[in-house]
Amino acid sequence: MHPPTGENDAPLLKRPPLREQIREIVRGWLISGELKPGSDINERELAEELGASRTPVREALLLLALEGFVSLSPYRGYFVAPLTAEEAHQLYPLIGALERYALLRGGLPGPEAREEMDSMDADRRSHSDPGQHIELDRAWHDALLSGSDDDEVLNEELSRVKNRVTRYEQAFQREAEEVKQALEEHAGILDALDDGDLDAAAERLEAHWHSALATLPRWLPEHVD
Repeated sequence: MHPPTGENDAPLLKRPPLREQIREIVRGWLISGELKPGSDINERELAEELGASRTPVREALLLLALEGFVSLSPYRGYFVAPLTAEEAHQLYPLIGALERYALLRGGLPGPEAREEMDSMDADRRSHSDPGQHIELDRAWHDALLSGSDDDEVLNEELSRVKNRVTRYEQAFQREAEEVKQALEEHAGILDALDDGDLDAAAERLEAHWHSALATLPRWLPEHVD
């Protein structure tokens, strides 16, 4: 069978499959904390809320289970994967290692990215909203690693892992002292960049993620099962 070749032929796929659209919506709820860790997911109610049949909802939940956001129990059904110290101790060092590699691979960020990073950290100092802190922090790291934008595989892996860690950041970024410490560490990374010392910046970047992990015991017991 050969695909149609006429100029007026409609594309075979006009939009992503419904399961993909549902996955994006539900993943957003999971990352934002709107769906709380450990809470049950009622497949029927979710389908009604989204205005979809249960089949694409079930397919989307299975995909989210593969990503680590959702768990499935034979007796309980689907539920939001809980936050655990074990997962955090895997995610944070992994991001640190991947970002260090990305920075070394991509090189020093350009002047425009450097200016954006200063602006984003300044914005964080004037905001108290945790969601805003998370958004600005992720954008800061994206700007830092903008030299590796062409590395599709690396960026896909980083995005996947950082989506999972954002659930932990929802609690972490509520702590003013932790935000202050993170900004100080950002400044140290920027100092190394200004000195043209890529190795030192990469080392501080990786240490930055380990530092975030080290603060988890201060709040983790209150937020995990």
